[in-house]
Amino acid sequence: MASYPRDIFVNFIPRDGYSVQAMDLDCRTMLGPYVTVQSAATLRRLLAYLGATAEQLADFDQCIRSWGQGTARITLQPGRKNLLRLR
Repeated sequence: MASYPRDIFVNFIPRDGYSVQAMDLDCRTMLGPYVTVQSAATLRRLLAYLGATAEQLADFDQCIRSWGQGTARITLQPGRKNLLRLR
């Protein structure tokens, strides 16, 4: 991962838990493969670990409540494990 904070989008859809993929802010460039996450709660903890702010987590929560899927914008913090398998 980068050695500086970086904003990305994280797309998530329910499929055997949640299928998650990191995207660049241009909404076209895939930053890594699909990663399977067990549940919405686990995905929320993953996003928090990676550096999502309280506001970004609130947006994620709203997507889960409203549609069960969506896109969250998060700020990746340096020094975290590459849980989204970013290239």
